[in-house]
Amino acid sequence: MKALLLSGLLYLLGISIILYFRPALMFKETGEWKEFGIGRDREDFTPFPFWMFVFIWAIVSYIIVRIILRLVDTFDTVPMNTITRSNTRGVQQEELVPGYYILNAAATKRGAPRYVYYGKEPPMDF
Repeated sequence: MKALLLSGLLYLLGISIILYFRPALMFKETGEWKEFGIGRDREDFTPFPFWMFVFIWAIVSYIIVRIILRLVDTFDTVPMNTITRSNTRGVQQEELVPGYYILNAAATKRGAPRYVYYGKEPPMDF
C-alpha cells in the first residue's frame, strides 16, 4: 500500500511539472496538446504526446518507488541468526536456537499452512 501511495504522489508531481512547463515536444505554442503523428508537421503533431506520457509515467513512477523501497528495506533488515525483542529499556538482540521450520504439506491441504519445527531444542516462546 505504501508503494502505491508514494508512486501516486510521484506520478502527480511529474504530471504537474509537465503541465506547468508545457514542453514544446507535447504542446503547441498556444498551450494546446499536440496530436500523435509521425512524419507530419511538427507544429501540430508529435511522436510523444501528453496522453502517452501519462501512461508511461504511471508505470515508470511505480517502478522507481518499488526500487527505492527495496533499497531502503535492505538497510532495515535484521540478520537471520538474530531476533529483536523490545522491552522498556530498548531493543535487545538474542541468538536464535539452531533449527528450522518445514511446511507440513498434508496438514496444509486441509486449511491454513502449518509448519513443523526441526531442531535440537524447541523454539523460543514469546
